[in-house]
Amino acid sequence: MVLVLGLARLAEFHVREDLKAGRLVTVLDDTIVDSEEIHVLYLGREHMPQRVRAFLDFLTPRLREALSAPLPKAPTRDSRSRSVSKEAGTSQAGGHAPMTTFSVARSARSLPLLPEPAMNWKDNLLTDDARIHALLESSRRIAVLGIKSDAEDKKPAHAVPRYLQKHGYDIIPVPVKDVGPTVLGQKPYHSVAEVPGPIDIVEVFRKPEDIGPHVDDLLAKKPRAVWFQLGIRNDAAAEQLARAGIQVVQDRCMKLELSRLTEQQGQHWPSA
Repeated sequence: MVLVLGLARLAEFHVREDLKAGRLVTVLDDTIVDSEEIHVLYLGREHMPQRVRAFLDFLTPRLREALSAPLPKAPTRDSRSRSVSKEAGTSQAGGHAPMTTFSVARSARSLPLLPEPAMNWKDNLLTDDARIHALLESSRRIAVLGIKSDAEDKKPAHAVPRYLQKHGYDIIPVPVKDVGPTVLGQKPYHSVAEVPGPIDIVEVFRKPEDIGPHVDDLLAKKPRAVWFQLGIRNDAAAEQLARAGIQVVQDRCMKLELSRLTEQQGQHWPSA
């Protein structure tokens, strides 16, 4: 198993085959050091591209869950100081960018453990366009809480998810009243927690005062993000979700944000 510490410049490094699986590889600025045991995952996000941050937001909780069990000790190795070096590569058309040249000589046993940084729950409140658009880019499966029936297709709670579905997203209906056997061709569920499999975003079409009773359901499922549609804001519910590690978007229209994103990219993404 290989874990990476400090991923801000990960794209510049290419770990060679001599760094075998089962050894911890730490990436600290321009330095790679191999250690004997796997201890901790530390994500340095300061200068990451938006898509990398979005990927890590998706990957990090899954890695932490997978690593909750005791980890096997790596194969015994000589703990004497050693040098690890990498020569600069040559950039070629269609190839990798030049690799960084560096050299390290230190004892792997002497490396201090890096504490996992404390998570500020407010970091899960997405308010800037860049992080919101990164969430849309990295998501595919959206449960719609409060979706309307096909007979009410002019209402936003049907028109918005229909637009998202036409642009390639998987829509899972979670209505709050009877909508018939299907909505948008999909089976409806009585609660978010009943939806099988992971959910990227729960889009919420409920009045602010009606969101509170749904919080336990959302916490039980723990999707990657909860999105309160345009005109909907409930700061108390948003804080509960954010403290549980769920990203929250408030008072934004997902259809408009997707339209803005595709316009900025100059392409129809995601394709239907």
